[in-house]
Amino acid sequence: MSHKTLSGRGPNLVFNGDGSVKHPGMDNHSMGTVFEELVRRFNEENNEEAGEHWTPRDAVRLMTTLMFRPIAGSVKAGSYLLYDCACGTGGMLTVAEETLQKLAATHKQKVVTHLYGQEINPETYAICKADMLLKGEGENADHIVGGAEWSTLSHDAFPAQEFDFMLANPPYGKKLEEGT
Repeated sequence: MSHKTLSGRGPNLVFNGDGSVKHPGMDNHSMGTVFEELVRRFNEENNEEAGEHWTPRDAVRLMTTLMFRPIAGSVKAGSYLLYDCACGTGGMLTVAEETLQKLAATHKQKVVTHLYGQEINPETYAICKADMLLKGEGENADHIVGGAEWSTLSHDAFPAQEFDFMLANPPYGKKLEEGT
């Protein structure tokens, strides 16, 4: 795969030889964090309800700490499925994954996390998918569904799936539209 510069010659400053995106000094996770911050700021500047798309990181860290506290001393190696039924841009899933990975490492256990999410808003769904792809989590991006037809209340995207952990911050107080 050949990626040319805008001028068509010279070294490519955007893509590596294998087609992956160059971002020296910044890993996929850091790039995703920058992306989430840009989304939050964009929503604030446009007077949108930022909380509908983004839950403050401190609140998410508290939620995930409380969620994993009961298993803190007994986390075992293996696979864990995490679910957010109103995943927005996916930040809660990302922090939950990070928290579980750190907890496992503290106890010298290796865990694999699989992230699942459902989002009714097509824009935030697209942001979530893009964020996961930027972080190099393509497999997890496959388990994120979204759009107007994916209301958690009327259409469970994963009816036969059992999850190890679930967390969510649905848009409390927002009026439900007909058919959701």
